[in-house]
This record gives sequence, C-alpha cells and structure tokens, in this order.
Amino acid sequence: MVASYPIEDVTTERIIHDMVGPIANLYPVRNVTPGAPVLEVNRVSHRPIENFSFTIRTGEVVGLIGLKGDGISDLLRTISGVAGRYPPGAVKMNGKAVPSGRSSVALRMGLGYLSEERSRWGILPGRSVVENVSTASLRDFTFLRWLLDLAKERKVIGEVLRTFLVRTPRPESDIRELSGGNQQKALLARLFRAKLDIYILDDPTLGVDVGSKAEINRLMNQQVAGGAGILLSTSDLSELLEMSDRIIVIRHGKVVLEAPKGTLGLEALEALLEGEDND
Repeated sequence: MVASYPIEDVTTERIIHDMVGPIANLYPVRNVTPGAPVLEVNRVSHRPIENFSFTIRTGEVVGLIGLKGDGISDLLRTISGVAGRYPPGAVKMNGKAVPSGRSSVALRMGLGYLSEERSRWGILPGRSVVENVSTASLRDFTFLRWLLDLAKERKVIGEVLRTFLVRTPRPESDIRELSGGNQQKALLARLFRAKLDIYILDDPTLGVDVGSKAEINRLMNQQVAGGAGILLSTSDLSELLEMSDRIIVIRHGKVVLEAPKGTLGLEALEALLEGEDND
C-alpha cells in the first residue's frame, strides 16, 4: 500500500500520481492546423445509425460518441471495410472511392482501423510481437515479391517497439505474454508504422493503465502532427473532450450535435447522451 487518505482529499491527479508516479500530461496539447479533406463519408448506414455523413481533414481528430447499443463500433467497422456494406462512392480517401467491404484495399489506400476488442479483432494470437506489428507493412520486408527478410523485419520492428515503448520479454515472444497496455501499444505501432492518412480508432485506451493511456494519447498527437487524420471513438468522455478537435454525438441512430472543441463540457455531454436536451 502506497497511500491512504480521506475521501474528501481524493483527486484524480493524486490517485494517478500514487498509482504510476508523475505524468507530465495525460492529454498532451496539440497545436495543428487542419488542412484539406482526406476522408469523406456520405450517407453510410449500419443499423440503428442511418445516413451518416462527415469529413475529416489532415491534422484533425474527430471524436464520435454514443451510448452502448447505438451501433458506433459497427459503424466504424463498416466505414473501415471490415464489416457491412455501403453504396459505391460513399467513402472516399483523398477524393478516390474506397470499395465497400474491402479492408485490405482501404489499407492500401491509407485507411487503417483499430478494434475495441483487441483479443478478438486485433492481435494475432500465437504469433510473435514482431509478426503482429509488421503485418500492416510486410511489403517493406519482402524481396523477390514473396520472400520475407526476417533479419530486416526483426531489426526494424525492434526499433519500432522501442520507439513506441512496448515492453516485452523478447520481440519474438507470443504477443499474449504482454500486458493489455503493451498489446494495445503494439497494435497502434502496427498501424502508425504503416504511415497511413486516416486512422479509425475504436476505444484505443480501453482497459489500459493510466501511464499507457498518456503514452497512447501522445502517439496519436504525433500522427496528427505528421498530417494524418483520426476518427476517435472512446468511452472515456474526458478523453473525447480533450483529444478531439470536433465532436459528433449520436443518439438513437441520429446525429444530435456536432461541436468544435471547447464548446461542450462534460456535464453537458453526459446530459446530451442521456437525452436531456429537451428535443
């Protein structure tokens, strides 16, 4: 036990400090001016959400929030091409149509997706940490079209793991040996190492310790500073408010509010999600 104090003396900052030590900034400041549209979504549906449209620009984080059961995760999987279908031309990357239901094509066009269920849709169980991270950029390690340069893969991915502060017994360890936070950072390293234009992140800090959360937020800012756009869905409302440049609120399948950062507080967002907006 490292601390004990009366409930009236408890603050979030104090608990974080006692759990993991000092953290400079859980939600690091980002000073990036958004540029041209990079992802355009026009009237995409996945029940109960109907005809959902939005645009993300380079250097921008758009936050998407709804209650459980509002179909946010299913919508994200549809947009990314992992599941569901949409009309031809409904999703465009840099002005080019992304084929419906073709996640591999979407990835080649610069769109990547991180699932909220890393054990089911994220990690490759039984494979090493190196293999899990390199899978989105295997072309960097192939020669004669189909052969894999294993030495190059280990060297490059080893450097990536150090850059992303992924703590692992050995790079060749089964990814299931890592903690949840380190598994999540490895999956983000997989996407971010591919240097994509758009990242669709579904609850990227779910179930990770606060230290890993701060590091993941820093890594997201790093990608945005490099010109990428992010569609962020998170169950952490404070994270949504702090990390997003724009917030889209969905309730009962419909967009009820789209607001820029700083115009919506935590209590107002909670009330809006619960339907206390007098509509």
